[in-house]
Amino acid sequence: MRRFGEPGVLRLEDVPTPEPGAGDDFTPEQVQQAIDGAVAGRYKAVIGAVLPLEQAAHGHELVAGSQVIGKVILDPNGIARS
Repeated sequence: MRRFGEPGVLRLEDVPTPEPGAGDDFTPEQVQQAIDGAVAGRYKAVIGAVLPLEQAAHGHELVAGSQVIGKVILDPNGIARS
């Protein structure tokens, strides 16, 4: 497992600084707090559906129609649950 600050791991200085007035501006401290939370595993992805690859079109319909909360995962092995 890589550690924060090692090559290939997101560092605060890698985060682009938004232009002033460009929308949701975050302070460097807020960005660092978010990165630290991700590294610590405090955030979990919400999975709304797991579908076999053959149902990719249905998965797209779910997302496009806002019919699912979370991520739609396509399982190429066909061992899916929805």
